[in-house]
Amino acid sequence: QSSNDDITRIDLLASKVRVDVMQGHLLELRGSRMSGAIPAAQCCIILAAKRLPVPPACAVVAKAVLSQLLEQNPALAELAGAASPSASEQLAQVIAGYGKGDDPNETLLLDAQGKIIVSPIAQAMQSKGGGKAEAGLWQKLDEMMTQCLCELDSLLAIRGFELHPHHLNGLFDIDACSMPLVAGEGSGGGSQDRLGLLPKAWAGFVERPVSDAREPPNIYLELMPLRLHCELRLVRLKLDVGSMQEAEEILREAESRLSRCVFLLPWLYVQFCIMKFQWRRLTYQLGFARESPPPDAPNDAIYRDPKAFADGKCPPTDSPLFRTFVQRARAPSLALGSEWVPPAARKGEDDLSRFLQELVEVLGMAAKGGGHDYAQVFALLREGLEEVLRVRGRGHLEPATADLAHALFSALVATAEARKGLFFETASTAPPAPMDPKAKDPKAAQIGSVPPPIDTTQLPARVALDILNSLKRQGSDKDQDLAYSTTACQEAHKLLPFRAVAKHALSLRHECDVFGSIYHRERLLGDQLHVALMQTSDMYVKAKILDDAQLGTITSPVETPCSGDILVHWARPDTGSLEPLPSEHLAFFMFVCPMSKDEEVQGDAAKPMVARCNDVNLVALRRLVDGLSADLLHCRPAEIVVTTYVQHQLRSFAQVLRGASVDPETVVLGGDAALDAALSSLLLVLAPDGGEPPIEGGEPAVPAQLESGKVCDLLKVLLQLLGHSDSAAKVSHPHLGGLLRAVLAPLCLS
Repeated sequence: QSSNDDITRIDLLASKVRVDVMQGHLLELRGSRMSGAIPAAQCCIILAAKRLPVPPACAVVAKAVLSQLLEQNPALAELAGAASPSASEQLAQVIAGYGKGDDPNETLLLDAQGKIIVSPIAQAMQSKGGGKAEAGLWQKLDEMMTQCLCELDSLLAIRGFELHPHHLNGLFDIDACSMPLVAGEGSGGGSQDRLGLLPKAWAGFVERPVSDAREPPNIYLELMPLRLHCELRLVRLKLDVGSMQEAEEILREAESRLSRCVFLLPWLYVQFCIMKFQWRRLTYQLGFARESPPPDAPNDAIYRDPKAFADGKCPPTDSPLFRTFVQRARAPSLALGSEWVPPAARKGEDDLSRFLQELVEVLGMAAKGGGHDYAQVFALLREGLEEVLRVRGRGHLEPATADLAHALFSALVATAEARKGLFFETASTAPPAPMDPKAKDPKAAQIGSVPPPIDTTQLPARVALDILNSLKRQGSDKDQDLAYSTTACQEAHKLLPFRAVAKHALSLRHECDVFGSIYHRERLLGDQLHVALMQTSDMYVKAKILDDAQLGTITSPVETPCSGDILVHWARPDTGSLEPLPSEHLAFFMFVCPMSKDEEVQGDAAKPMVARCNDVNLVALRRLVDGLSADLLHCRPAEIVVTTYVQHQLRSFAQVLRGASVDPETVVLGGDAALDAALSSLLLVLAPDGGEPPIEGGEPAVPAQLESGKVCDLLKVLLQLLGHSDSAAKVSHPHLGGLLRAVLAPLCLS
């Protein structure tokens, strides 16, 4: 409030946006006064646009954070924009609400007076049917990110930066020999190098000789990574609405910008790779993919190829290609490049092995230098699975394809287990081993299982200071009964408990996820702490990181086990269209392993199965999970369960998995003969005495009551299978595979 210049106010408002988001204050109403992160961000943006010729970088970051908040909370988009006051009034409201918390006695007084006051935000959300996202929100977010790019370009132009300089001497500092090349075979049978699908992570810079008198360009620009970050976010919005051409143009510029960053965050490079993989997949899915013509194609097709004049060599002036070259050719970029238009495919050949090799390299970088962002690892593994299913998943599922798909599903499950490691219960968590009474020192084994403390000299200096300060603040309460002793604080200067450091790493990761990693210093600090824990703690490596052996199975898969296991991966449907809205639907991929070879299995049960669905209704899925959770609580103290109720719940389970576009009549009794037979077989297994075998030519004798223990085991497996928040899961049930094969038969890819 005491600041008199606009630059200071804008900077303080941008800082307030970050503090309010971390405290959970997004949008609050007290009378007619609005406060929180969203009003502060709007005020910061309006002040920067009206009072300054070019908005500063902090205002651009505030606009990017606002777009992130509106995307995460689409119900607040119209509420924040409706009846917004002027800049001066909004600034006064933000200043008036700063530092004033809620009155703890206000709610008690209202309850005592019998007054029920519904928040205007709640009223608006109820009137809009729960605040469902509208298609116009994506257009609004697109405009906000486009404005961020324009403002950052203005700031870079002030510093004299040009991404594509007219004079190529502006790129003489970039090593043109560092292009990512992959060996291939030319059309004539000789060896020929091809560009890789992805560019190199870091650019090479050429050291100038002493005799070079050219003025070196300015390459130390802190705004370059921020500009790249905003570009990648805009690409994701373009892919959501199916704007493939615009997404390709932005991605090509982002690829050129990679080589202009002196220090590029590994997280940003991995994010670029994900966006390019998604763009590539959607172009094939929507029919926009392009390929270079074969060598025997007519000249009209050959010289319409975008790579016809990629080398920049001008034909002679008397050549019939001279005018075509002048119209279509452009100066070759000296920056890092990659392949955008693949060569013509040959019969019986595919580039799947090359794709998987580059995918594993990016996964290795994401798991180590990139901070092991689990969202990025899930996205990369999904792209690998999508590519395998696109190239080799049509028709009969070959054993090699099934082994490769199973390796990717296993990596997805391992990533989900690693995300829950150290802090949450995982599927692989085993009870502690019983204590050996004959051991000389029974307590020694327990002490040895505790991870050793972390040396503070091995941690980033800021992390060590933050943890030490939090230990000092531990005793700042009124009674000071939680304060650490002086001896403990002195020891903490040398060694820190492993669990405290691991929790600090988790909090840094959550903070980066909330803001979409827009604050690169915090992202870098979290990545540095991740690398430090990798180097100092074996337990952290085993529990939280996808190991190299698991990644090696992607390029060298092992045989699919005949165990009957079921592996599932839940993901966001990105079909290149806003209908249906991604926030209301989910997609899943499911792999059903064949049954054991020891058992007498026939037909489809002896083969692996892969299925997918892109339109699972999220509301119906949550309702089903809530119902099954309540059923599990009710079944535990019971002895028997009524068969009709279990059958009804299993049919609801089948209806949800088949998707919202499938006719519900197909899951009722008589709608699908195969589903009815599989359901009857499962109910017979759940019977107390095993039930009677089906009568040949007649209806199976389904018992009227089922054993409670068997039903509880089935419900636990179903809940684990439907846990979409875990992103991936692996379940084992000896008789559920038959039901799932019948349920997923319309969705089967093999």
